[in-house]
Amino acid sequence: MRVVLSLRIDKRLREMMREIPIDWRSEIENFIRQRIREYLKKKHLADARKLRKMLPTIEISHAELIREDRDGR
Repeated sequence: MRVVLSLRIDKRLREMMREIPIDWRSEIENFIRQRIREYLKKKHLADARKLRKMLPTIEISHAELIREDRDGR
């Protein structure tokens, strides 16, 4: 389902857009999608960092844990 999004731009800009053979609706929609993805990535990363800070620290190194797991196979 699609909805209408209205946007006011400068008349000169609109004239220049008409001179260029580009699918502006598609360009604008792709730009909006990309910006939303970027925003969500940053938000999820910030949330993950907050959660990570809440986790207790462990006294054994990650390398030792990996080695122990591999040796156990």
